Amino acid sequence: MASLKDRLRRAREIAGARADAPCAPAPPSGDRAPPEGFEGNGPGLLRRETFFPLELPQAWNLEPFLPAADLAASGDPRAVEAGRLRFFDLETTGLSGGAGTIAFLAAVGRVVEGGVSVRQWLIEDWPAEGALLAELARELDPEAVLVSYNGRSFDVPLVRGRFVMNRLRWPERPHADILHACRRLWRRTLGSCSLQALESAVLGAERDADIPGSEIPEVFIAFARTGQDERMDLVARHNARDVASLASLALEAARVHEEPFRRDDVDPASLGLWFSRRDAALARAVLERGFARGDARSGLALAALCRREGNEDARDAILAKLAPTPFTLVERAKRAEHAFRDPAAALALAEAALALERRQTARAALERRMERLRRRLGRPD
Repeated sequence: MASLKDRLRRAREIAGARADAPCAPAPPSGDRAPPEGFEGNGPGLLRRETFFPLELPQAWNLEPFLPAADLAASGDPRAVEAGRLRFFDLETTGLSGGAGTIAFLAAVGRVVEGGVSVRQWLIEDWPAEGALLAELARELDPEAVLVSYNGRSFDVPLVRGRFVMNRLRWPERPHADILHACRRLWRRTLGSCSLQALESAVLGAERDADIPGSEIPEVFIAFARTGQDERMDLVARHNARDVASLASLALEAARVHEEPFRRDDVDPASLGLWFSRRDAALARAVLERGFARGDARSGLALAALCRREGNEDARDAILAKLAPTPFTLVERAKRAEHAFRDPAAALALAEAALALERRQTARAALERRMERLRRRLGRPD
């Protein structure tokens, strides 16, 4: 069996490096060309602040974004002080996580008078990661509420692991990840729910110069090796702009949950289902509007709401208006059989459902239902 040394040598050969070649040393700090606006913030660590003029409120409704465990920790989730918010984004050396993936650029935005001030920390090479994490921890004071876009699934688990690797403690804070609320509002109507896609479609903003996210890790690796990669300017601007867009998108998503008829590009079914657990009257209004505009999913959600309220007659009327599907036909067949005592109508509806059903398990259940109804009607098989 090959020794560990031999396997490492082979891995380097596969990567295109000579087995006996030493790693290239990082360039001296004097030979580096940091991105525009960055200044030294300690050995190997750079920092800058960028201001984005935005009209932002002093109190935010974070209820649509906070999980149940964080609602109490944030105080009143419908009126969180703007000064507590920390809009957060990372750039990392990979997208898959794991022990070898680090955060080389972190951005935290704060609401200030007239907009958002975005503070960024950039490491010049791997050894400065601990200093970046320490600065990030200081930024998340005990009253802070973290706001991110997919941070609960990616950024925070990654950075929490990096804190452990650097013998630091990640400051656990209430975390409003707005991705899921944005998907609720726009995935069915707009398709892509990437931050940049919603920045364009929802906020009406376009970026003049940007860099694809897939290229960002290789840009940092080149910068760490040479200190001269001019594309780091694009990476830094991309990161800062993401934080500013996050703040604007969080505000718009919060406003839509407060004013559900504010926009026409919102998915009424998903929004109505969210309201159905909080405000039945508002849920009904949202779903009725969606159904009147031809959204079948809103009709199904409205029918479900009617059932929970015990209004079976209203549910029957909605199901009858929907285009025939196996589900709607079977539901109507159940009502015809059990509520109206009309097995002939129930059989006709079940037969229509069978003609549309393609799933074998569901077809078998329909055939059993039809056999029972035929026996009740005294009809031969």
